[in-house]
Amino acid sequence: MRINSFLKSIDRHAIVAFTDSKGIITYVNDNFCKISGYSKEELLGQNHRVINSQHHPKSFFKELWTEIKSGNVWNGEICNRSKSGDIYWVNTTISAELNDDGDVVGYFAIRYDITKQKLLEKENENLIAVNQAVQEIAKVGGWEVDFETEKTIWTNQTYAIHEVPLGIQVSKELGISFYVEEDRPRITKYLNDCIKEGKPWDDHFQIVTAKGRKLWVRAAGEAIYGSDGKVCKLRGTFQDVNQMKESEIKSEQERKMFLHSAKLSTLGEMASSMIHEISNPLTVISGVISSAKRRDNLEDVLKIIDKAEAPLERLLKMVQNLRKYSRNETVNREVKVNNLMDIIKTSEEYTRYKFRRSQVEFRLVNEEPLMVSCEASEMEQVFVNLFNNAVDAVEDLEDRWVEINHYTSRANGTYVTITDSGHGIAKEIAENIFNSFYTTKEKGKGTGIGLGVVSDIITEHGASIIVDHSKENTCFVIHFPPISLEKIL
Repeated sequence: MRINSFLKSIDRHAIVAFTDSKGIITYVNDNFCKISGYSKEELLGQNHRVINSQHHPKSFFKELWTEIKSGNVWNGEICNRSKSGDIYWVNTTISAELNDDGDVVGYFAIRYDITKQKLLEKENENLIAVNQAVQEIAKVGGWEVDFETEKTIWTNQTYAIHEVPLGIQVSKELGISFYVEEDRPRITKYLNDCIKEGKPWDDHFQIVTAKGRKLWVRAAGEAIYGSDGKVCKLRGTFQDVNQMKESEIKSEQERKMFLHSAKLSTLGEMASSMIHEISNPLTVISGVISSAKRRDNLEDVLKIIDKAEAPLERLLKMVQNLRKYSRNETVNREVKVNNLMDIIKTSEEYTRYKFRRSQVEFRLVNEEPLMVSCEASEMEQVFVNLFNNAVDAVEDLEDRWVEINHYTSRANGTYVTITDSGHGIAKEIAENIFNSFYTTKEKGKGTGIGLGVVSDIITEHGASIIVDHSKENTCFVIHFPPISLEKIL
């Protein structure tokens, strides 16, 4: 009675079929008919080839029959095809039915529908494949360090970036060992801070792969907390950014070369102007020496020599300024808080001869100290270019002047205006004026480098420059962001 109840329960929930010793179907239940789409009349007397999906190779069924003919129980997953042509999967258990003499007289099979499970597995496989493809395209891998199991896991792409064969046992210590020596303290600190304080990180490093190649990588990580509120895992990403980083480095090198070439061009113009400035103190010094030679009294000689002190100091200052301006900015570049008024006055000295030669008046409206964060020599280059351009713009006008003013807002920062007696710049020209090699000057009078360099340097400082079209005259406005009191102090 109990056995009959058990069999009825199986028949109610499972997909059941009986065959004779030759595999001919002798019984199917309603569940078999429902999933296959065939009626009992269509199935009885047939073998299971009627629902064969051709998914499995012949060897699959050969092994299955070998197993059950020997009296063993076979269990596995079989893909079948319904009468309507739809694929379905069943978890199947097949066992032989034996007579009293132990001979096989038939087979019974109990199946359960696992189609949804197989579809989910397939979908999951597809997602894994897509994820793997995306990782390969983006050159992004993943990793995890589990402190409870003391295991470190790398995704396939992380292995690929390190050029380590798949399956090699990895560890946190092994991962750190790939970083170049100078970067190991930094990544170690990130890891320790994340473990102790839960601080995430995202930074660029260099590694040396298992094949000896040096690569730039972007490594990021975060803490995973357990139920006890403590960090139990670290998890993150690992990306090959070598191509991007090398492009950035190359771009930065080209930018520095461009700025340096522009600086040399400006330096040449300054030196040309300085030659005329130097001639005056040299003439004075030469005259003092000539006069001193004609004196016999030592006291008279000393008095005459004293007259050479002022022009000599001026000469030395001009030479020192040129030397300071021409120093190698790639070695000595130092961004710090400077008094911009000192830089403006020095830049005026560099261009003084040009102002005098073109009879252009230089005006400083506000000489109050003006503290901004900048690299002094680069900012000198900005103002030298702006002053030279202003002189060129007004030298043929009847009214010739260049005026510098500034005002500061605690909330918005500092504004410096460079205004000349010109009649403004057309908006369509102003849109291109800061592009490198764009010039409105006659051929032979300008390369267009000047304002392009000005814009690059100012942008590099986090500042901005615009043409103010609301003014009657030509007016450039440089805006420096506010600086904190800590930097000033």
